[in-house]
Amino acid sequence: MDFVFGIAEYFGNWIAAAIEHLTGWRPDERAKNIIDWIGLITSAIAGIWGLGALIRGGGSATKQDIETLRHELQALREAREASQPSHGGNPVSAPDTGMARDLDAALDTALKAGNRRALKDKTATAVEAAIDALLAEHSAARKRQSKEEAALWRQKGALAFLRDTKAALAAYAKATELDPDDVEAWNALGHLQQRVGKSGEAIASFERVRGLADKSGNLPIAAMAIGNIGISQIARSEISAAERSLTEALRIYEKLGNKVGITNQLGNLGSVHATRGDFEKALSTFRQAVAIDEALGRKDGMANAYANIGNVFLRCGQPDKAEAMYRKALALYEQLGSATDIATCTGNLGNVHLTRDEIDAAETMFRKALEIDTKLGHKQGIANHYGNLGIVFDIRDDLEQAEAMYRKGLAINVELGDKVGMANAYGNLGILSERRGNLAEACDYWRKALDLSRQIGAKPMIEKMQGWLRNAGDPAGQPGAVL
Repeated sequence: MDFVFGIAEYFGNWIAAAIEHLTGWRPDERAKNIIDWIGLITSAIAGIWGLGALIRGGGSATKQDIETLRHELQALREAREASQPSHGGNPVSAPDTGMARDLDAALDTALKAGNRRALKDKTATAVEAAIDALLAEHSAARKRQSKEEAALWRQKGALAFLRDTKAALAAYAKATELDPDDVEAWNALGHLQQRVGKSGEAIASFERVRGLADKSGNLPIAAMAIGNIGISQIARSEISAAERSLTEALRIYEKLGNKVGITNQLGNLGSVHATRGDFEKALSTFRQAVAIDEALGRKDGMANAYANIGNVFLRCGQPDKAEAMYRKALALYEQLGSATDIATCTGNLGNVHLTRDEIDAAETMFRKALEIDTKLGHKQGIANHYGNLGIVFDIRDDLEQAEAMYRKGLAINVELGDKVGMANAYGNLGILSERRGNLAEACDYWRKALDLSRQIGAKPMIEKMQGWLRNAGDPAGQPGAVL
């Protein structure tokens, strides 16, 4: 404190001496104390100003300094421009790129930022550094704003999904554009892409989720993404790839001790076994899944398992057991309000009616399911229902209507890349051609169905197509024949 008052007294003496020299008046002791305090305040202001200058970048730049630097930098720019090679032979007048104005603006930016020292740097490196700092601030602010805006688009997508799948799809796509690291947006986008039949794009979205999860070391998210990739691969009839993905996801969930994840992947793997015609293994896997879901009290998992078990019973020629499973599943889906699953289960009950030759009841179920899936924009379901309605018309000998239904379903399956659906459609079109007396055309359809069935490893379908082709006298029907 004595040091501070010493400085004050020094400035006070200097001020008092100046007053006496200029006016001839010598301040008394009281006046001298006032002058000392003025000196203290003056020194403090000077110190603060100096500290502020240091914080702002220090130094001073006169108007002449700024103008000099401006001219020197513009000269450097012009020299640099002149050194660039010309194109097309003779040099031509270059268009006004605005670079000169940008250079002036850069100096103004540094000046407004208070970094006067930068304006004395003849290389302009300090000016560029000052602008880099401003860019970093803007980038951080923009990133925060983008995340906030992306969250709003996710919210919009969730609301849009209640009425319009395509609008929801667009909203979530916008969210991923604004925030490419948004795991929730990518995952929702993948599910929506899968729903509208864009399985390839869905896989890409889920791969993005997996990449982000791997980067952050988030095993549960990685497992979820891998499982979703497997489901999309099933939709594309990439059965072997799906089995690898689903098995990898199952192993991660087992490592984590995540029972919900385990039962979901068991259910998905059961579908893989059923597609290959390994019904015994499929039933065993579905039963493992349902046991876990029943213990957990998971209605959605239980419903999925019951429906899958029903599918196996139906394919094994046990419609009564299949119906019992479907009705248990449907009751749970209705409690959950799961519209897509209600449509699928309703369609499955239609198939039970078909096996019993209850054609009108089957058509009612198929049309009800088609109406639900059409509103949802669920293309996979729509294709399945068209195929089933084709069978209804085929049984009624309305071959034109049957063909129209089969072709509608086939077109959607081709769009989706669903080889199972395509194989079924070609098989049914072959039956129509045979009934019309065009055996050559029928064999052509069945060969296509056989080729697709081999690609996905669907043994029951392979055997069925080979049998039909053998009966028609086509060499492709022989085991091991190359198409």
